[in-house]
Amino acid sequence: PSLESTVSSTAGLTTPQPPPQHQQPKRPKFLDFLPAGARPLSPIQSSPDTSPNDSPASTHRSLRLSAILNPLSRLTSYYSSTSLSKTSRCNTPTAPGGAGEIRPIYEAESPDELALVDAAYAYNIKLIARAPQHITVQLPGDKESQYQVLHVLPFDSVRKRMSIVLKNPTTGGVTLYCKGADTSMFPRIARPRNQEEQTLLDTTQQNLETYSQQGLRVLVMASRELSVDEYTDWSAQHTRAENALEKRDKLLMESYNAIETKMTLLGATGIEDKLQEGVPDAIYRLRQAGIVVWVLTGDKQETAINIAFSCKLFNQNMEIIKLNSRSRDAAESSIRNYLDQAKHSTRTRDKRALVVDGKTLVYILDKRANIQELFLELTEQCCAVLGCRATPLQKAYIVRIVKTELKMHTLAIGDGANDVSMIQTADIGVGISGQEGMQAVMAADFAVTRFRFVERLLLVHGHWCYDRLARMVLHFFYKNATFVFVCFWYQIFNGWSGQVMIDQMYLMLFNLLFTSLPPVALGVFDRNAPADLLIAKPKLYSVGRLSTVYKSYSFWINMAEALYQSVCLYFIAHGAYLSSNVGIWEWGTLVCSQCIAVMLVQLGVETKSWTIVHWLSMLISVGLYLAFGLIYNAVCSECPGLTN
Repeated sequence: PSLESTVSSTAGLTTPQPPPQHQQPKRPKFLDFLPAGARPLSPIQSSPDTSPNDSPASTHRSLRLSAILNPLSRLTSYYSSTSLSKTSRCNTPTAPGGAGEIRPIYEAESPDELALVDAAYAYNIKLIARAPQHITVQLPGDKESQYQVLHVLPFDSVRKRMSIVLKNPTTGGVTLYCKGADTSMFPRIARPRNQEEQTLLDTTQQNLETYSQQGLRVLVMASRELSVDEYTDWSAQHTRAENALEKRDKLLMESYNAIETKMTLLGATGIEDKLQEGVPDAIYRLRQAGIVVWVLTGDKQETAINIAFSCKLFNQNMEIIKLNSRSRDAAESSIRNYLDQAKHSTRTRDKRALVVDGKTLVYILDKRANIQELFLELTEQCCAVLGCRATPLQKAYIVRIVKTELKMHTLAIGDGANDVSMIQTADIGVGISGQEGMQAVMAADFAVTRFRFVERLLLVHGHWCYDRLARMVLHFFYKNATFVFVCFWYQIFNGWSGQVMIDQMYLMLFNLLFTSLPPVALGVFDRNAPADLLIAKPKLYSVGRLSTVYKSYSFWINMAEALYQSVCLYFIAHGAYLSSNVGIWEWGTLVCSQCIAVMLVQLGVETKSWTIVHWLSMLISVGLYLAFGLIYNAVCSECPGLTN
């Protein structure tokens, strides 16, 4: 999705005001690792030409934001393959007298990281260069500083955080910077040592709640100063874990946890993941079509609920059921309680929605807990399901149990690498190509550039494809059964010898040439309703969703029709030539001509929209039959055993 960024400090952002010029800004403690003699961090200029649209209201807040974004720019840039050879010239300089500044073009694996680095640049905290072994940054009022990258601890869905270990070549200090989800970061932050740290912790938690209620995607930042002995011991342990041949993943996880602890809180960020145009209307129409929509996301519960309301998955008239359990027994008790209330409630199914968090999903998806059936029974009482803080593996497991336990056809839509397992597990996968990368697209069956195109993919093309393919398959059964039954009736009059009255060449080419093109034209180009009508009336999608065209009895109805028409075709021709001396091959050619003509007329009756392709397929089929008959009989007029 298109992402608009608002990176906020723990103090919040207000309307732009120029900072007082007489105050001397305080240097944040976490910047002590900068080279000695470096200039103090200066306030960000507030003129329209040199500041971002949203600037801090005071010097203290701007300094705190800079303190957050400085490690952030270095931390997130690990995944940014910055193309410093490609540069773009900024129209507005970021510093007085800096007209025509050259700005690097940043590239990142996720739009979140790119938004954070771009926001840092807007506040004059610039990522200048990034190499595997070093990183160069420039702070406001400072010269470029280069730091050595010692280790990068990558993100994973279990830890829900990532870290980078930097060394200042001038001072020799080693610092760990970490960013991640609040649920995984706060337990690893050291207890506040003074009132200032306690105030920062309380303020950060309050702002996280505010950001979540606004629908922002939040991250928590922290750091840890490492002594030489601490780093040496941990580095040796980490190297052994990386080189281990057995239990390598477990050893790496222990190594990560050993250093990502006792950290100092720096602050938090909020990024707006803006909905694409048309997403709310698309989801609303999909639900009108009878499709049950489940949203599985890794965001906080408050953020996920806010997004659910904004995209019309939830509405104000719905009863929102929340499952937030921290044990197996609590999860079972909550599910049973809500299930009993739903069964005895006067609310209909379309007025109830379910929200479940990742920790509760751990117990639900565990087969040993034996609560999957209860959970699925509760979901059947709801019109929408929202899963938050879900890992990629949990998304895939949820899709699997819906397929296997509820016997439902599933379609998964994703735009990032964390959706690949879910897309591959579903019956049909749709990948959205965008700022999240192309992993989801490469793993999907269909690819779209915008979510709103899924509406047309399902309601229009899905409806058309089901209807015409169902009728094409039934027609294939009908025409082949009719042809076989016609040959069967002849056995009554030839002593069940197995002899057929139709020449072998006609038998071979009947399905290959004479009757092959019109059914294909029907299955590819036929449309039983215009696209505008299908979009305006989403309930028409129920034709395919409920399989109303091809039922279990549809095959037998076609067989009965084929039997009836075969009787008419054979016995009318038999009665017409009963007392004549016509030869078997001439009479068989007549019967074959009757079959082809009747089947083409039958297909014409089934056709809902005639196009040039339909007409051409009909004319070509008739033309091929007549041309083959004339050429074949002319060439083989004296061939023994063949039609004269």
